Amino acid sequence: TKKNRTVGMMSGAFLTLCLLLSSSPVASGARSCGIMDFDWTNPDVSATIADDCVDLNLYNARIGDDGAKALSLALMNTDAQVESLNLRDNRIGNEGATAIAAALAKNQHIRFLQLRGNDISDVGAIALAGALHTNTVLTDLFLTWLDIGDNGAIAIGDALKNNPDSSLRVLHLSWNHIGQCFRLVCFSKQCFLRMGVCVCVDS
Repeated sequence: TKKNRTVGMMSGAFLTLCLLLSSSPVASGARSCGIMDFDWTNPDVSATIADDCVDLNLYNARIGDDGAKALSLALMNTDAQVESLNLRDNRIGNEGATAIAAALAKNQHIRFLQLRGNDISDVGAIALAGALHTNTVLTDLFLTWLDIGDNGAIAIGDALKNNPDSSLRVLHLSWNHIGQCFRLVCFSKQCFLRMGVCVCVDS
């Protein structure tokens, strides 16, 4: 079926997509785009991708670590304009999370990042925490239904505590393997718990 061909050709085409994202200027009337906006069966995928995407939704696209690495390279380009990135349920492991963290450390546009339902453990969480030490634009971070334990949570808490310029306002860490230190993470940056979600306010 066409859907099966789409999955089969995704790896090479995704690299092309990422290269385009890193070099295309944002057009007026920026919009949302997703996996179905691209013709993955077209050898020249770049011809099928709009340059006005600021909301990239790759939910359940199965890009894996390789796709996350390719996407990271695109996002580290100063011309990349994506502000909202949904990578939920993409089979991304610690290698992919580390790559995304590298992009967060340099990218000045991403405000919303969804990583729910991937294969990220403490290793990936600690890498993301490293990016949070310097990132000043991210406002919403979803890290639910992962495999993060206390070590990863503590690293995130330390990052928030030691970055006075952080813009993070909402941190989702529910459905992990985090004990009572979740409260310490939340309170590390004058935040409060609301239905299992850490909500931060200006100091």
